[in-house]
Formats: sequence, C-alpha cells, structure tokens
Amino acid sequence: MSATVQPRNDPRVIALATLVRLEQSLRDGDGLQHLLFILANDTSQLVRYQQAAIWSRRGDKVVALSGLAEIDQRAPFISWLAHVLRHLDKTQSAISAVTRDSLPNDLSRDWSQWLPESVLWVPLGLDRNRQPGGLLLARDTPWRESEIKLLEPIGQAAGHAWMSVKSTQKPVRMGRRHLIPIVVLALLVGAIIGAAFIPTRLSVLASAEVVPSVSATVRSSLQGVVERIHIPPNMPVDEGDTVVSLETQDLLTRVVLAERASELAVTEYRQTAQASLLDPSKARDLAILEARAREKQAELDHARNMLERADIKAPISGIMVYGDAEDWVGRPVRLGDAILEIAEPSQLELEIQLPIRDAIPIQQGSEILFFPDTDPNAVLQARLLSMATLAAPTPEGIVAFKLIAAFSNDDDMQRQSTETRIGQRGIAKVHGPEVTLLYALLRRPWAAIRQWSGR
Repeated sequence: MSATVQPRNDPRVIALATLVRLEQSLRDGDGLQHLLFILANDTSQLVRYQQAAIWSRRGDKVVALSGLAEIDQRAPFISWLAHVLRHLDKTQSAISAVTRDSLPNDLSRDWSQWLPESVLWVPLGLDRNRQPGGLLLARDTPWRESEIKLLEPIGQAAGHAWMSVKSTQKPVRMGRRHLIPIVVLALLVGAIIGAAFIPTRLSVLASAEVVPSVSATVRSSLQGVVERIHIPPNMPVDEGDTVVSLETQDLLTRVVLAERASELAVTEYRQTAQASLLDPSKARDLAILEARAREKQAELDHARNMLERADIKAPISGIMVYGDAEDWVGRPVRLGDAILEIAEPSQLELEIQLPIRDAIPIQQGSEILFFPDTDPNAVLQARLLSMATLAAPTPEGIVAFKLIAAFSNDDDMQRQSTETRIGQRGIAKVHGPEVTLLYALLRRPWAAIRQWSGR
C-alpha cells in the first residue's frame, strides 16, 4: 500500500498550519497587551472579519479593538459596544453566532449603525469559571460551521494564555528592605495629616493706600472756569486762605451793570421825591420807584456776592492734595464740582480695597499689617475701623469692599513721617479668624468647586 500525500496548497492543511502558528503566538505573547493585540488583529489570518473586539470581565470594559492602538472608553461606539459585550458575557457561555434579535431592544436598535450583519461571540477559556473575557468578530457574510470549529480552539488557547499571564505576576514580598520605605512613607503621610490640622490665622492680601483721616474737599462755589490755583500741591495752607480763583470777567461786567441800574433807580426815586413837593400827584409813583431801587440794590448785592465767591477759600488748615495745577487752568466747572482736597498730614489712616473673591470673615478691630512699596523692610500695624457693606468697582476694574484701618501706634507714625505720607501705596495683610491649615489651603479651591457644581 502506498501512502496518500496531501498537496501543499490544500486549504485544510493551510488552515491547520495557521491555527497552530496562531496558538503558538498566543502562548508566546510578551505580556497581556501583546496577547490581546495578536488575538484582535492576527486572527484575521485564520478567518476573515471586518472588526474584532475583546472584552475583559475583570475590567468590565473593551480592552482591545482591531486596527486601534488606544481606546477611548467615552466614545459613543465603545460605550454601546461595552453594553453589548457585557450582555453576551452574561448570557452566552459557548461560541455562538449573535443576531440582532438576541439583544435587548435598547441595544438592537443601534446595531446597523455600529456593526455588520453577522457577529460571532467567542468566549475565551475552557469553561465559564476560567473565562477572563470574550472575543467578538463581525463581518457582512454569515459564519460557516468550519470557521466556528477553527475559532473554538483559538478561544480556549487565548483564555489559557490570558490566565497564565495573570498567574505569572510575582507576589510582593515584604522584606526589611521594602518595610523601611513603607514605614517612612507612613510617617510622612501621618505628619502631613497632622500638619493639616495645625491652627493658623486666616489672612488675605489686598492693595492699600495711606489716606488722611481728616480732610475737606474744595468744591466750586459757582459755575465758571478755573483761572488759577494759588498754592502748589503738598504745600501747607491756613483756613480762610484763597486756594482757587475762577474767572471774573463776566462777574465784573454783571457788577458794573448792576451798579448802573441801581444808581439809575435811586436817582429816579430822588427826582420824583423832589418833584412831589411841587406836584402832589407824583407822590403816587414813589412807592413803585422805591421798590425798584431796592430790587436793583439786591441785584447789585447778589452780583458782588458772586464776585466774592469766585475766590474759593480753604475750609480747614492742612496741605493741598491734587495733581498738576496746569491741568485745572481753563477747565470749566459746575457748582459743587470737586477740585482738590485739603488734608491734615498728621492724622493718617489706611484705605484697603479687598476684592470680593478674597473676602474673609473679619470684624472691627481685626489686625492688619501694611507693607509700603517704597520701603520693603517697613511693616506698619493697623486695626480695622470699618468695612463697606456693599462692594463697588475700583479704578482697576475690580469689585472690592472698601476697608478703613487706623494705625495702631501714633508715635510710630510720627517717627516714620518721612516715609509714610498721603498717597503712599502698598500691600495690606488682613487677618481673619483662627482656622486649621487644611481649611486655609483648601478654602479657595473648595469655594470654586461649590460654585461650579452648584452645591
């Protein structure tokens, strides 16, 4: 008898060789990721498919997809596919073809959008207790029985290799060399936790400016044009001194006209009074002429009063606080417009703009430290006097509460009078209540999270 020799191009021989080679690749895979890559992509050498997906029972997610190196679990297709594979893993314990009708309605209605018509589920492992996951293969044409028989040993080999990869992970042995770093780490974590509850003062930083506690605003006494500011900035002035003069040309004209009108009215009254001595009928007009003379005199007094008000006096003694005098010359002003301030230089206080986002619980008498920009080494102590109830926009465009603080020691202010002056700016540190260090560090992030979440 002569033995029958199978030709090399026999499809059954090729399929058997491919099966053996694929099983060997799965068992020799370098780690779990390599194994999953081979199973999802190289299985196409054995059977034809358009898409392959691998489900992990322990991870409860899709761990591999043919043609993709990374998987976005939030993608709509991956989310839908995870629900399908979870359902198949629970209901199908053996290799089987999956149809659209075998899925729940909420999964089957999206089938045509994501998968081809023919789908095959291949559990990975020998039995359900030793199956780490499953393989899903999809294509347009139906699955033949011969292909299903080829894929069954592939599923068993892949499951066995998957379980073997997990079992080869070396257990961690707690030797002395490993115990020392763990103890040090535990002590460090304990120290951090303990430090988080150390009491500390809650504080915030805000911009501040030295302002006079006693001051008066010089305002325009009438509508006109500024002609001159008599005293330069930061120069002393006494109460009653003329500090601002408005243009008086129109006022002088009004006084001259009023004087002439008054003189004419008085002259007419006197002439009529003399004529009434000879002609009694003219005495009837004396009352009217007398009233007209008084009216013109009142207009004259008013014009002279307006002329006197063109020279604006200092309401208190102090120093002049304003910018450049040339900026005011020729500028029109209305009645009541602020022109400059006169401040008492020996009585100063601190004005702080506390942004609304940095507001902390504070009360009258809270401690404040002021760090002037001109002298970084200087630290001035102050106490909170008042805080605005409502926040308002600042010139810098920040919505802030206005705080007023009094310097704690007047003697210190006198000794540092050359450094501390009106208009000096710097940073104020406002102290609040005593809290834990953990609260002080997480106050702002926690507030932002609550505002974002709405809880």
